[in-house]
Amino acid sequence: MINHILVPIDGSKLAECVLPHAISFAKAFNAKITLLRVLDPEGNIDGKRTPIKTFDWRMHQTEAENYLVAVQKQLQKLDIEVNFLVLEGSISDRIIDYVNQNKVDFVILSSHGQSGHSGWNVSSNVQRILINVFKPILIIRATLSETGSNAAYQYKKIVIPLDLSQRAECAISSVTWIARHFHANLIPIHLVNRPDMPSRVPLSDSDKLLLDSITERNRQEAESYLNQLKNRMESEEFSFSPHIVACESISTALHEYIAKSNADLVAFCAHGYSGKSHWPFSSLVTNFIAFGTTPLLIVQDMTPDQVKISMGQLTELQKKGH
Repeated sequence: MINHILVPIDGSKLAECVLPHAISFAKAFNAKITLLRVLDPEGNIDGKRTPIKTFDWRMHQTEAENYLVAVQKQLQKLDIEVNFLVLEGSISDRIIDYVNQNKVDFVILSSHGQSGHSGWNVSSNVQRILINVFKPILIIRATLSETGSNAAYQYKKIVIPLDLSQRAECAISSVTWIARHFHANLIPIHLVNRPDMPSRVPLSDSDKLLLDSITERNRQEAESYLNQLKNRMESEEFSFSPHIVACESISTALHEYIAKSNADLVAFCAHGYSGKSHWPFSSLVTNFIAFGTTPLLIVQDMTPDQVKISMGQLTELQKKGH
């Protein structure tokens, strides 16, 4: 359950793209919002570096507080419980510290903020937050989203990739709440990837039949799983449209499907069937962080200690030459 949503905003129009989404989740879960503004003493004001504790810096602090008060009042008019906080220091460090030291259930981030668009799909601050905050995180693409704080974002199509593992299902509870709130169409999708069979010569007929057999077996397993899932969801107040796609490349096919379906939200569990925890996210989730264009919800299924242990084990294996 989501009770407390953290919404870092830096006063820029790009960062404000998160507000309609924050409204949607706050309404769906009846959650409170904390607006967080971090002022970086190593940053700048109006393009110029300004030493901390000068008159200009104090004015900067006051302006930040006034901005958050204005946003707070707009959200309170929508009957949302809102408080705000201004902190000083490294932007990513202060956000990470706040999440780890307070009861935050959910974080909503704009892909870019005051520093503007870069050559990367998400800013460096967002990258650091993603790998250090083990909470559900919603990334809003600032390049595509509309700004504004007085209207909830309308989720109509929600795509959730599933690989048949129980681990991948951890994102379902979050998206069903939002789907129910908006009577949205929830689309669980499984991609059946034809297995590779390396060969220096053309495959024999028996090899091709084997690949066809494995692919069909996997498709049938996916169909059975999604039908069971649909039966569990029959009483829900939203559409449930399971989908199976046969493909050569899972990431490519998923990007194409999401673009064609005009999805409003894509939801992932941080890890999937393999359950490998060497990294905070699976390779597919990392791909969508780096190249996705749709609002992206990532539900973390591991703790920092689990990932650190795995990273430590990987380091030991590398030292041994494995």
